[in-house]
Amino acid sequence: MPDVGQPDEDRIRAAVDAYVEAWRSDDREALLALWAEECHWEDPVGSDPMLGRQAVAEFWDKIHGGPMRLRPEIDRVIVRGNEAMLNFVMQVRGPDGGGMNLFVSEHFVFDDECRIVRARAFWDDACRTLVPAP
Repeated sequence: MPDVGQPDEDRIRAAVDAYVEAWRSDDREALLALWAEECHWEDPVGSDPMLGRQAVAEFWDKIHGGPMRLRPEIDRVIVRGNEAMLNFVMQVRGPDGGGMNLFVSEHFVFDDECRIVRARAFWDDACRTLVPAP
């Protein structure tokens, strides 16, 4: 977790990197540590928001409850002030290696402790591409 205090762009970038690494390493606790207790996350935008860290934990448990593995590959991170935009491809793969790629743009707002207070993931059905098993 980045140091406590007024967030700067380096600390925000480190928090975004930690977010991606938590997904890559399937580290639930590392991901949850990045969120403020009173947070708001829409994934995707327009869906019912997850409100609070407990809702984030329930979302994590739901999508990690099956055989699919999720691995984000970063395209670009943009940081301005206490906000960041993460453009990435979430590689979703089953045990046979097949699955899909989901192209996502995720917007974050951070508090003074560099915890996520609001996140909005932008993607729709056109952002999905099927990946056949090798």
